[in-house]
Amino acid sequence: MHGMVMLHCRIVDQGLKSGCTFPAGWTGSWFQSGAPGLIAVNTTHIQSKGECSEAESYDKFLLYDRSDDCYRCMVIHEKHESVLQYKETFCSSKASLSSLCDTINGDAALNSLFRKLPPPPPQPCPFRPPPFTFTYNRGYGECNSPPSRAESCTDDSRLLLRYMACPDVPGTESNVEELVCLATWKEGSTRYLVGQVAQVNRRNSIASDEDTYRCFVYKGQHSEKGMM
Repeated sequence: MHGMVMLHCRIVDQGLKSGCTFPAGWTGSWFQSGAPGLIAVNTTHIQSKGECSEAESYDKFLLYDRSDDCYRCMVIHEKHESVLQYKETFCSSKASLSSLCDTINGDAALNSLFRKLPPPPPQPCPFRPPPFTFTYNRGYGECNSPPSRAESCTDDSRLLLRYMACPDVPGTESNVEELVCLATWKEGSTRYLVGQVAQVNRRNSIASDEDTYRCFVYKGQHSEKGMM
């Protein structure tokens, strides 16, 4: 009788032999200005970008896009638990993470993701104590005369923004918005605030995310008073 030899074969899917994960805190749905709908993120995938294939350091990721069979590098920085900023390459044929990421230069577009779901908890607004004056610019010049005012609400995570119209600056108007502060961070000497308008004093009561998210650059002036 001949002996029997049993062979155990293991098939490895070469496309899945490597992988990486994103921080668990990034899981959720995110708003990006100009993007159609929300962008879903979990520990292995970013919607419309691909699945995590390789990571380097804490901020560089190689993503594989199955739909187009291509790879892209994304350099992602968490500015706040509710704000991610990233730069990316075009999707291209397989290349090493470092060679792809090295093609991202300082002039590359910087994109911002704002957490939508799960809903981010409001944060104490950084301007204390109100009132403050501020200027604003909607693309036609700075509106600074008369100055607009930010006033306190009973909740320290909310501000009442009273915009004034500047007669010599097109696109300005008198308006009142209630802002919910969602995130703050600092880069060098520059400070940032992201908030969402909770109440808009306008005829159109149906507001999209594009209408309600606000990003401010702010600095203190005249000690206790401030300007955004």
